[in-house]
Amino acid sequence: MAEAMFQGYGDAYINWAGGKSHFDLYDPAFITALQHLATSKGCDAFAIRQYYDCGFWLKRFESVSIRTQHLVECNPSDKVTSWYLQDGHWISQPNVDFHGHDIYMMEFRTQQKISIGPWDADFVQAIQRFADSKSYELFAIAKASGIHFKSSSGRPPEPFAHANDTTCWFHRKAKHGVQGLLAPMERNTEELCRASVEEANKDPIPQFGTPTIERATAFLQETTETLDEYISAFTENAIEHCNNQQLQERLLKSRESSRRMTLLFGDAHARFLDHDMDLQISLIESQQTDETRRQTKQLQSFLERFGRADWLGGMMFTPVFSERLEEVMAVLEALHQPTKFSLENMPPTFHVLESALSALSHHSFTPHLGSVEHARRLADLAQKLTQAFEDQEVAQNTIWRQRQEKMDQLLRFAETLGKLPATMNKYILIRLDDIDIQDLSPLKEWISLRQFTDAHVMLEAFRDAALEQKAFRRLSGHLSPHVPSVTSSIDVTDYVMP
Repeated sequence: MAEAMFQGYGDAYINWAGGKSHFDLYDPAFITALQHLATSKGCDAFAIRQYYDCGFWLKRFESVSIRTQHLVECNPSDKVTSWYLQDGHWISQPNVDFHGHDIYMMEFRTQQKISIGPWDADFVQAIQRFADSKSYELFAIAKASGIHFKSSSGRPPEPFAHANDTTCWFHRKAKHGVQGLLAPMERNTEELCRASVEEANKDPIPQFGTPTIERATAFLQETTETLDEYISAFTENAIEHCNNQQLQERLLKSRESSRRMTLLFGDAHARFLDHDMDLQISLIESQQTDETRRQTKQLQSFLERFGRADWLGGMMFTPVFSERLEEVMAVLEALHQPTKFSLENMPPTFHVLESALSALSHHSFTPHLGSVEHARRLADLAQKLTQAFEDQEVAQNTIWRQRQEKMDQLLRFAETLGKLPATMNKYILIRLDDIDIQDLSPLKEWISLRQFTDAHVMLEAFRDAALEQKAFRRLSGHLSPHVPSVTSSIDVTDYVMP
């Protein structure tokens, strides 16, 4: 690679500064190059327009449904075709555009609308891929004008003038001498760079490491256990462990909660859910499915509404609880909008591979150097490359192992998270007597009739059993006045977060 311009006319060129481009944007090789560019940039759709203001536009949508909503029909005379990613394959759709959500664009007649750098690493690699497929051995990118593709005369290209805004690339072949020895390694390194980007984008939540997910999972487990412990205090099995005062207090609470549940049942302002909020969330590598995104979005909305002190009470909603709940919410948000990597923003572990490519790209054949000096430079370069490839192999194995550990932890996180709404709903229903909210209809919108009925039946069974226990103890007191009342080590008013 060198900043230079090569003699001779181009076989094809893209002119983004104005004038006519001798180039077919619908060339299958160019379309393939754009597909790789879109993948490198984390985009799932792109459009090409061959007619007036021709160019290409790379797009990114949050989900398939959102992309479908932005589909618009185009006039066939506009010569617009769109491609979108589906199940890992690019599908073409002529006379259609997915309006908006442009991430990068390159309109070849309006320089002001070029939003991707002409020397952007991903873009350059896409152009290299196109040049290879068309057997062009030279191409030059000029920031001010465009891209020129040329065939080689069979001899190493010689620059005739340096230009600050132009960079040229050419194939190094074996008959070109020392440089030809490096050409296969350079191409392999470029492929490894692209593969590393694709591998990095398999991480479904790169914003957070495994320790964060572990903390979030532990918090959800602790919260669910605390709620279950409170709920269990209103079961028939807990009655015999209550002393008389606790039995009376829980009887009053269950009576008032049951009354408010009856009013909620008859409230016509809201309807019950047609399904249980006991979700089976399946998290996968890369981008999540539309169904998973729908469920996690639903959970976000649920926790935003009910994960507050007015619904949970001071027993649950502490500053620590609030802080850890925010972390769970952040993880859910990251699942919706994961970081997408390109060559420019790869993690630090990628830098060793990047340095290898840089060393290859900047190695040049200088005629005035003697053979001994060339040999020394090659030996030094070979040593650097060997170390870089070894370091990269170790880094890639570490990344793969860490991602597997993260996926295992994410599966536990999803399983625990999916069970929380049902438990939280039951907890809220049981303590309706303590909730100082007059309009309870929002709760009805987040619970199924079956779950509501189960909670109501449990409270009614507790009340019946509690009344029987009170009568039994009163009778036992008359018969054996010296028998002490049963004491309990559990008091629902004393619960604190684990």
